[in-house]
Amino acid sequence: WPDEGPPLLWTAGGLGGGFSSIAIADGRIYTLGRRSDGCCLICLDLNGKEMWATPIGKDDPNCTPTIDGDRVYAMDRHGELACCDTATGKVIWTRSFGKEFGGSDPIWGYSESPRVDGDVLIVTPGSEEALLVALNKKSGKVIWKTSNAKLGSSGHGGAGYSSVQISNGAGVKQYVQMLGKGLVSVNAKDGSFLWTYNRVANGTA
Repeated sequence: WPDEGPPLLWTAGGLGGGFSSIAIADGRIYTLGRRSDGCCLICLDLNGKEMWATPIGKDDPNCTPTIDGDRVYAMDRHGELACCDTATGKVIWTRSFGKEFGGSDPIWGYSESPRVDGDVLIVTPGSEEALLVALNKKSGKVIWKTSNAKLGSSGHGGAGYSSVQISNGAGVKQYVQMLGKGLVSVNAKDGSFLWTYNRVANGTA
């Protein structure tokens, strides 16, 4: 690169407010932004031209969309989750962390990027009845929910601000996530609680 950096090819404006990053796949750029009609999932081509925008919630978004084949998964800061067609932006299915799973907004709002693992989509409502939830990625139907996990006394209840990671520690496939009460792991087969590390929890994030 020259000292002044690489040449600027294009810029794209009008994407709305928020804290989402971008995801790129198959010649398309995806992001989220708050516009006058709410929180929108937005798709651009590789020249920065908007291809479509789909309202999926409200207020400033935090999460970055997750792309899997011909579907893109995105969520607003209040846990309104949508699965949309990558070519058209058409909504295929939706779920609500608050209305359906008893979740409540973290201090700065839900921030995770939904995690795809095979045919499953893993998300974190963060409630006692549905700490983590596995959904069928095609239909949005619930496969399992993690409930009544013993998380310790430090920190605060609810979701944190990270995305689910996959571990095979001790030969057991598990989903590991950081919550308000620290690190937690659940069995990937059925969502049953495996272990937690509460020491890293605090009263903020």
